[in-house]
Amino acid sequence: METHPVAAAAALLAASGCVVTSQSSEEPYGAIVGAATLERVPDGDGGAAWLEAVLGPPDARRPAEDRPGAEIWSWVGGMREHGSGSVLIVGGRTDLDRRTVTEATVADGRVLETRQWRDKGPAGSLAPIQGADAAAPGEMDPESGLPGV
Repeated sequence: METHPVAAAAALLAASGCVVTSQSSEEPYGAIVGAATLERVPDGDGGAAWLEAVLGPPDARRPAEDRPGAEIWSWVGGMREHGSGSVLIVGGRTDLDRRTVTEATVADGRVLETRQWRDKGPAGSLAPIQGADAAAPGEMDPESGLPGV
């Protein structure tokens, strides 16, 4: 009788009383902003207040180096995936953070410019989001797996 190697290994683990487990979960965090939301930012006075009302207070504010009197407001959001598993007495944990950074240059209550970046690849490097690369509200972005707001 021929025994398959994978079946033999599974039987050995089961016979030894070892537990094989695996869990994973996803949770959203921060402001996940879609391109359509940024396109609706009002021109002129009040744009900064609108942006803050829709996205919440920025996670960070800093002076705009190239525009005296202007600030750069930043929001970070995304999805965190948590996973864990164990085989025998060896355990492991993986965490993946797919994030998007949204920035707005603001001066005197006006939004002068908006831009976004998202994680590209496992190293967490950020790449600009442009045009068709951004998800519309309620749609999942196929590349990042993030919902648009």
